[in-house]
Amino acid sequence: MSNAKENKLKMKDIAMIGIFGALLFVITMLAGSLMALSMTVQMYSVSIIAILSAPLYMLVMAKVHKRGAVIGICALVGILWALFGGFFVLIWMIALGIVGEILASKAQYQNYKTLTVSFGLYTVAYYLGAIAPISYYPAYA
Repeated sequence: MSNAKENKLKMKDIAMIGIFGALLFVITMLAGSLMALSMTVQMYSVSIIAILSAPLYMLVMAKVHKRGAVIGICALVGILWALFGGFFVLIWMIALGIVGEILASKAQYQNYKTLTVSFGLYTVAYYLGAIAPISYYPAYA
């Protein structure tokens, strides 16, 4: 009984997910905007943003060892992008966030290889959502 109660997200955990989710969004937006100034640097935006985002993501996963952390981060970042017009990012974040949550919860948030895979899914979800309008709206390109 106490183990099930201990595994639920507390207000402190939700606040940490919210703060670091917002920071992930801001880092992604600022770094992406700065890198869009040069086509040469833009080619490396995926890797640079992933390198900047990884420590924050892993810090949240290290502090919040509870079910809902991965989907919470993905949903929050997806909702923030949807508010700024990136609706496809929300769709991909939710879809791959669920997969990442399943993987992380099976490893009980202790295996860093599994958490790295969930971060990879987070990054892939963002970039699939970012390029999705090109395939849905050919005139967009």
